[in-house]
Amino acid sequence: RCPRTMPIRMDARPSHPSSLRARLAVTGVAVVVLALLVIGVSAVTMSEWQGSLEARGEARTARLEMSELTRAIAEQDTNIRGFVAARDEQFVEPYRRAVALERAMLERLAAHAMSSRSEFTAQLARLSAATERWRADVATVALGPDGSVPAPALSAERSAEVSDALAALDSLVVDELDRAADRTQ
Repeated sequence: RCPRTMPIRMDARPSHPSSLRARLAVTGVAVVVLALLVIGVSAVTMSEWQGSLEARGEARTARLEMSELTRAIAEQDTNIRGFVAARDEQFVEPYRRAVALERAMLERLAAHAMSSRSEFTAQLARLSAATERWRADVATVALGPDGSVPAPALSAERSAEVSDALAALDSLVVDELDRAADRTQ
């Protein structure tokens, strides 16, 4: 036997006229919700990306300031050595400019967002204290009116303290730059 088939009527309407409208409405709502979800996720992602780019820019600026700080500290040492060797006043003004540059760079570094990290703040304080000790024990003695020469052992010790503190601070800045770069890739 042949299964019975129902004749198809071309002029017939669906048995539930609202079912197509309901499906279209549900589909439309789903599309709108999905679109809003995509827009929301995109906005959050863009905000995070912008924050990462800003952090990277700040870390790059801090890295440049570290370079200037390193140069200022090296110039102080060079000019004091030149003064001790030649007793020539031409070394004093560049030394003073280098001291001013060092202090300005320390202030700028302290103003960065990284300075909210206790380790960064501690290293800034360590470097500042080391450079002040170097100036008191080496530069001030060398520039004094009696023409004294700083004790070589003390001079070497103070220079090593400054160098160690500078390297530790520089390492923190480079690490921060690396982290910021990783977040933007």
